[in-house]
Amino acid sequence: MQFKSTNELVYGGVMDVEINAPSDEEGIIYGYASWYGNLDRNGNIIQRGALKGKKLKVPLLWNHDDGDVVGSAEVTEDEKGMRYRAKLAIDSRSQTLRDRAEYVYALVKEGHVAGNSIGFIPTKYEYRSKKLGGEEIYYRHIESLDLVEVTICPIQANPRAKVEKHSFNPDAVADLIQPLQREIELLKNQLEELKGDKSSIPADLEATIRRRLRIF
Repeated sequence: MQFKSTNELVYGGVMDVEINAPSDEEGIIYGYASWYGNLDRNGNIIQRGALKGKKLKVPLLWNHDDGDVVGSAEVTEDEKGMRYRAKLAIDSRSQTLRDRAEYVYALVKEGHVAGNSIGFIPTKYEYRSKKLGGEEIYYRHIESLDLVEVTICPIQANPRAKVEKHSFNPDAVADLIQPLQREIELLKNQLEELKGDKSSIPADLEATIRRRLRIF
């Protein structure tokens, strides 16, 4: 096979990591924008050194939406992958941008969203095959790429992709918790109403309500 290049925008992701919040860096999150050698759900494996040692600053997006920039990310390489340090725009002069950045930041802080993904253009790649789970699969082996963006997302292309660290913003967290508390109260009321005639409760409905309330 021969290496090729393309102008196609491709999505991929990184690794599982624990959330560990530094107390002195408000609005900052850390993670890996790419984990080398790992097969993502889009059939890509990115080779170690794909950035060729470049240090980049790219937009930080919400869910790969280029109309939803929530900050910026500084990206460098190490032996594991493309490591980033991102600043969310929680101090922006724009109220709209500030609100959106605080929303995403609160989702990360509370652990509701911990996914990373990236948008990139492969500049040197080839298709290869390998055995996985007893089956032969074909994947795109990416030797080099142009990184376009780092994304925070609820469903990442790579099953190992997670945010590594974040800092704390109590006001943004409070704004997120309030609607969740209202939803919990509504579910509690629905469950109480159904208790009067439990024989008529569909099993799947009761199970759903109990899961949402974290009642096991």
